[in-house]
Amino acid sequence: MLIWEKPKSAMLLEVKDLQSYYGLSHVLQGVSLAVYSGEIVGLLGRNGMGKSTTLKSIMGMVQPKSGSVHFQNQEIAGQEPYRIARAGIGYVPEERRIFSNLTVMENLMMGVKPGDGQKKDGWTLSKLYHHFPFMKDRPAQKGSHLSGGEQQMLSIARALMGNPKLLLVDEPTEGLAPLMVREVREVLSKINQEGVSILIVEHNLQVALSLADRVYLMGKGTIGFTGSVQELKAQPHVQEQYLSI
Repeated sequence: MLIWEKPKSAMLLEVKDLQSYYGLSHVLQGVSLAVYSGEIVGLLGRNGMGKSTTLKSIMGMVQPKSGSVHFQNQEIAGQEPYRIARAGIGYVPEERRIFSNLTVMENLMMGVKPGDGQKKDGWTLSKLYHHFPFMKDRPAQKGSHLSGGEQQMLSIARALMGNPKLLLVDEPTEGLAPLMVREVREVLSKINQEGVSILIVEHNLQVALSLADRVYLMGKGTIGFTGSVQELKAQPHVQEQYLSI
């Protein structure tokens, strides 16, 4: 396993020896990873390896049995999801999970943290509309009337309304047409350029490697490889072992 040389930017998220269970099933078996400020980090692997559970454990949706999750040097493991969101972590779940009976605007407002409001230096509606122009034209449209790709964009935009420093994104291109896959990829890249770090779980290897600065590959509940995208591309045997390529 390659050891990644620490970037010059500050560490934003540090996960150490995370142990998580579903009932008696030991899903995460000592997962450790880090995200530095300004990075996009890919968490990759075959289905059922624990990638989504890792994101949920960071977000507090799955309570870790042991291990630590430090965000901006503060321990957040075991906290409730709303407290973790208020600390500055946004979450874009698998399968979008927008509120289908609410309008686009109502969905967006659900992402605003209490007392946060529309910060001038944060993700205002005006700033969101720049990246997601269809939302400006259709604020009263019900979520259920949006296309799959538009629902994915709305899920991302809703998370940004909380002004996160780190965005956890779970399978953002799953089930989308190629054109929309490209649009989602481009919008995540632009969000990162706005200063938001991203930890992404993504089954589309081409998308993941085009976005990420570094990658972690998961085996069964463990991290088996960490390195730059270039290092991964140079080791086809590692890709075959963890990604079935």
